[in-house]
Amino acid sequence: MNVKVIRTDAGNKDLDGLIRNLNDYLRGKDGEFHEFYPQHNTLTGVLGVVIAYVDNKPVGCGAFKQFDDNTAEVKRMFVEEPYRGKGIAQLLLTEIEQWIKEMEYPVSILETGKNMISAINFYKKNGYRFTDNYGPYVDAPHSVCFRKEL
Repeated sequence: MNVKVIRTDAGNKDLDGLIRNLNDYLRGKDGEFHEFYPQHNTLTGVLGVVIAYVDNKPVGCGAFKQFDDNTAEVKRMFVEEPYRGKGIAQLLLTEIEQWIKEMEYPVSILETGKNMISAINFYKKNGYRFTDNYGPYVDAPHSVCFRKEL
């Protein structure tokens, strides 16, 4: 399997379909809490986007934005279902973290839903530790937040 990860921006045409599929996937996972999330999952303010391609087909994405002067927030991580378990999410996260470091943010944070067990395990495996819910997720009991020193 030939996987290529590129750096791009929120205007990339291949991102649209991936984000639509991500939103459909999350709608099924979030259940009754789904209506809370879309307002926090826009691409407004995104500093960087990464997209994974397999044989020139876009199969995964991730992004990040500034949270504060020292912290970047990972957003919109997604891999199409047939391509999960093949290391693509790892490639995406590694590229995002490298980019965040290059932009001199020493800390990365992210939020996921409590129902997203595979995502929680993935982030823990990658050195993220539970942290207090931050920003718009402070009073969101269905959210779990992570932090990692880069």
